[in-house]
Amino acid sequence: MEFRVLGPVAVLRAGGPVHVPAGSQQVVLAALLLRTNQVLPVGELVEWLWDDEPPSDAWESAKAYVRRLRRTLEAPELIEALPDGFRLIVPDTAVDLLRFRRLLREAETLQGAEQLDRLDAALALWGDEPLASLAPSTAKSRAVHGLVDEYGQAVERRADAYLDLGRHAELVTDLRAMTARHPDRERVWSQLMVALYRSGKRVEALAAYRRARAYLADEFGITPGSELERTQHGVLTDTLDNVVTTAVANASAPTIVRLTPAQLPANIGDFVGRADDLAAARAALTAPFGASAPVLVISGMPGVGKSAFAIRLAHEVRTRFPDGQLFIDLHGYSEHLPLSPARVLSRILPALGLPSTQVPTDLEDLTNTYRSLVADRRILLVLDNAANAKQVSDLIPAAPASAVLITSRSQMPSLAALSGARLLSLPPLSPRDAEQLIRSILATAPQPADTEVAQIIELCGHLPLAMRIAATAYLHNSRPLSDFINELEQHDRLAALTIADDPRATVRAVFDLSYRTLSPDAARLFRLLSLVPGPDFCRNCAQHVAGVSATQAEQSLGELTAASLIHPGRPRHYRFHDLVRLYAHDRCVTEDDPAGLHAAVARLHSYYVTTADAAADALYPTWIRLPRTHPSIAAADEAPTVPNATQWMSDEGPSLIATIRYTAQYGPVQIAWYLSESLRAYVVTHGEYRIEALGAFETALKAARDAGDRRAMAAIHYAFTSVYLRIRDIQSALPHIRAELDHHLELGFVEGEARVRITLGEALTTQGYLRDAADQISEGLRLAEEHDFTDLQLFALLNFAILEEWRDQLDAAKKHALSAFDLIDATSNSSTKGATHATLGMIMIRRGEFDAAIEQHLAALECYRQGGDQHSESDALRGLAHAYSKTGNIKASIANATKALAVAEELGDEYDITDSLISLAAIYHELGLTTQARSHAESALKMSDELEYTKAHVEATLQLATIAKSEGKLDQTEEHALYAIDLARKGELLRLRGDAETLLAWVTHEKGNQA
Repeated sequence: MEFRVLGPVAVLRAGGPVHVPAGSQQVVLAALLLRTNQVLPVGELVEWLWDDEPPSDAWESAKAYVRRLRRTLEAPELIEALPDGFRLIVPDTAVDLLRFRRLLREAETLQGAEQLDRLDAALALWGDEPLASLAPSTAKSRAVHGLVDEYGQAVERRADAYLDLGRHAELVTDLRAMTARHPDRERVWSQLMVALYRSGKRVEALAAYRRARAYLADEFGITPGSELERTQHGVLTDTLDNVVTTAVANASAPTIVRLTPAQLPANIGDFVGRADDLAAARAALTAPFGASAPVLVISGMPGVGKSAFAIRLAHEVRTRFPDGQLFIDLHGYSEHLPLSPARVLSRILPALGLPSTQVPTDLEDLTNTYRSLVADRRILLVLDNAANAKQVSDLIPAAPASAVLITSRSQMPSLAALSGARLLSLPPLSPRDAEQLIRSILATAPQPADTEVAQIIELCGHLPLAMRIAATAYLHNSRPLSDFINELEQHDRLAALTIADDPRATVRAVFDLSYRTLSPDAARLFRLLSLVPGPDFCRNCAQHVAGVSATQAEQSLGELTAASLIHPGRPRHYRFHDLVRLYAHDRCVTEDDPAGLHAAVARLHSYYVTTADAAADALYPTWIRLPRTHPSIAAADEAPTVPNATQWMSDEGPSLIATIRYTAQYGPVQIAWYLSESLRAYVVTHGEYRIEALGAFETALKAARDAGDRRAMAAIHYAFTSVYLRIRDIQSALPHIRAELDHHLELGFVEGEARVRITLGEALTTQGYLRDAADQISEGLRLAEEHDFTDLQLFALLNFAILEEWRDQLDAAKKHALSAFDLIDATSNSSTKGATHATLGMIMIRRGEFDAAIEQHLAALECYRQGGDQHSESDALRGLAHAYSKTGNIKASIANATKALAVAEELGDEYDITDSLISLAAIYHELGLTTQARSHAESALKMSDELEYTKAHVEATLQLATIAKSEGKLDQTEEHALYAIDLARKGELLRLRGDAETLLAWVTHEKGNQA
């Protein structure tokens, strides 16, 4: 749907007109369109409808007109009813006025033919008269006056562009028409004279001057201004293009009254916090005089309090600048057009004492005059709400004793690079400062509880504007605070963050101003990024959700960052502020069609699943995977290459977990299952995100149960099993193993049955139930061989090798390990290869073949490092340390054991740290370094207790018992052995229980001998 106000008020749908009855409906529509996506207050709408004579039931009548308009438009969702008015919610591109303003903003950033194209396109949107179909009224007259002034400024800018390009002849007809319609615009008369003069029509140029002079005298009783006079002089003397057309050049030295401006707004009474930022900013502005004026740019997201900070800072340092303080709102992010440097300087020069009749019009002359006036002064110039560096660069004085303070949503890195500006980005308030702000606003009300204040702070994202609005809105209504907080939590939070009597005092309105400055591509990406469930997003994620090239995504992300609508977060990632995310999602739902949103989500899911699958394959053997049958995945391109699987998983882990949780709840549930399978590979090989992943697996398992999908349930049970086996929590793993086996048996899925039987054998081996373990592994191997599941045969042989080592059948163990080697091929991943080498190395240590063991562990270490499997790397280093200790190479043994501990600590894996401490304790004990051995064993004992890591707790206790035994401390040995027996019995760790009972028997024997 398209709306027009720059001519008759009109609505078009699919290119055809929608009939909106003349009269009240068109008036309501026009009033809404002039405040598109903003609140139209009730009082303003009443004024539009009835001028100064509203009926007694004006509010109800106005609502009735809105209801009629909704029916006419056949789109009731476009007009939102709010407590304090109405809001028309449509894309900016749907309204000709907003398209006009956007084209003008774009023109400000361009030059030459490109700038002219934008200006031509903007003016082409206009008809003869804006709001032409409305009857005369005070509100219409005021609105039309403002719109026509915008039109006139655009015409003047377009004329300047034509003249700059030397296309003066093309201008003459348009400028004559403009002077006929708006003869009060002196600048247009001057431009017409220049165009005629350059076209060789001096006589006509002078005639134009006479017409302008006559009109001004007849209508206003005034003479032409200095610009028209200078232009006439240039035409008369045939020197128009040579003479310097400024007041300074054309007049004798003007009489300048040296004024001391004091333009700073009132200080903010309840300003709180930011002491460190203020100190840094004061130091930047009041540093010892250098070669140029210090420039400080205060940037930050909308509503973070940049202007309040700048005003507070300016008041603190103003005594340093006794020659005056200038404050200019540049309207960079505003309903108004941004002020050009020329318009700013034309305001500054009179404030400094230059007579208005002597103010130049040319930017270069304005700049030179400005710099001359402030050369020997100490002036503080505050430029608030700047759009970009181009808007302010000409306003920076050369005077080293002056200073410039700029606020902007743009970070302006170019100003830092070219002008040496200092950049300071303001974050949202700290919790302490945020609480102080809210309590200061609510000082006259009953003080809320700490928990309530904390809730408001969190719901407002620590954003000062949002907290001010929330506290003020609550202060002026009679609802309990708990109800207000509930509204913020459960309803439209952005709508609730509104102050009723001021349509500009809303969080949404502030965000609107930034959003409107975005290019179409950046605005689209901004909206679509709100669909990403995770806490942040990377460039690849942005590229896929928008369906654009990497270069386009990078450009749009840069634009959004420059506008402070997103912020750099973790390395290679960006994030929204919570309220900005809500705003982006509101825009997304309003402006994007459902089919387009569905496609964007499908692209995002496809990227996550295919890349996570590729990363998982590189990290850890998957053995079996759910068929990727969901349409968004089945239709995906060839699987991507992931250069660093570990880094990608580490970067995207939070997003994958958030996506699992979201899709498990809202669908498509298959995405949750697929991502759980792939995330398993990372949390098994790395400690990061393990707890969060287990929580996400719970939601995926519930979704599978709700869907009745046994295959998916089996897959998620296997994800749980892998993690629990990784942390040696056999008792938690067994229920998932048995549940997975039940599902595979029910489905008749032989491959799944084979895998889970081998896994069950692995768990039973760890517990020491070796006969049962052998039965399960044998059955799994039989099924794998019968159906030619090569990967599962290898999996079974490795577990058989470990089982036989536990049985002390070392020849059989070696045979199974070597058979596993025969099944490794080019497709086997590094973890599988490393595990095979490590298993054989462990067996070689038991066989006394220590050099061969070292060789195998070194090969395993290389495989693990190649695949980024740091958990297994730590395991291999412990095995290598053990092998070296057997050869008597004390230095290498301790070095590798210490390295294993360092890798575990770097990984942040407390289970690996515990195992490494136990290994070091054993090695130190073997070397006779009892003190070090006991210290490491006691540390391992404490950590295993905190982790409830039963296997390690038993091993650490046994290590302490062994140390006590070597010292002849029978009572301590007995105490540790009894404790280890009890723990091993509860954890069903039969082998460790046997080791403890052996120690206890030795103690009993020794005590008997002593007796």
